[in-house]
Amino acid sequence: MNKKFAACLARHLIVWMGGSSVVHGVLLHPDYVKLPNLFSPGGRRPAIFSFMILAHVLMSGAFVWIYSRGRGEARGSVRVSAWLVIALLTVVPGYTI
Repeated sequence: MNKKFAACLARHLIVWMGGSSVVHGVLLHPDYVKLPNLFSPGGRRPAIFSFMILAHVLMSGAFVWIYSRGRGEARGSVRVSAWLVIALLTVVPGYTI
């Protein structure tokens, strides 16, 4: 991982986590309050928050990697690892969250 990739990953992760916090913590909070049995109990949330961060890091890393390959850095390697990256972007974070 080079410095450019790490910087893009950090920026994307901050924007993605910030956007998720605004959408779920502010905009959808009144709707979430109406459904108390839908989510895990409040005492368990801090213990599983690390999985949420891990899922967002995986999704951000996969998204930045796909975007950087599409911009022309190494177009030939996209086909080889695309399935793994797509899994990191969709399936793995879904089960982690």
